[in-house]
Amino acid sequence: MRGLAVAVCSLLFLAGCTTWNSAVDKMFSSHNAQPQPAGPVTNIDRCIDFMQKAYPDAHFEVSNKRIATHANESVIDIQGTRDDVPVGGKMPRVIAVQCRFESGVIAEFHWTSAPLP
Repeated sequence: MRGLAVAVCSLLFLAGCTTWNSAVDKMFSSHNAQPQPAGPVTNIDRCIDFMQKAYPDAHFEVSNKRIATHANESVIDIQGTRDDVPVGGKMPRVIAVQCRFESGVIAEFHWTSAPLP
C-alpha cells in the first residue's frame, strides 16, 4: 500500500513539473515573440538592434554603417538620423553607436554620439 502511495505521489509530482515547464516556456516564448529575419543576421544587424533597444523612444533611419575586422574581432559603427527631432532642436538629430564583437559575441556597446544633450 505504501509503495502505491509513493508511485501516485511521484506521478502527480512529475505531471506538475511538466505542466509548470510548459507554462514557463509558453510565457517566455510568447512574451518575446518577434518575427525572425528571412536571411542570416549579421553583426551589423545586431548592432542596429542593440541601438534601437538601448533607446526605444528614438525613431531613426540608419544613415551610415561601417565595419572593421581583425582576426576574431569586429568593430561596427552605426550612425542614424532621428526623424522625430526637428532640425536645430534641443535634442541631437544625429546619433551613433559603436559595437565590438569578439568571435561573434558582443563585448562592448557605447554611444559615440548620444541621443540626449
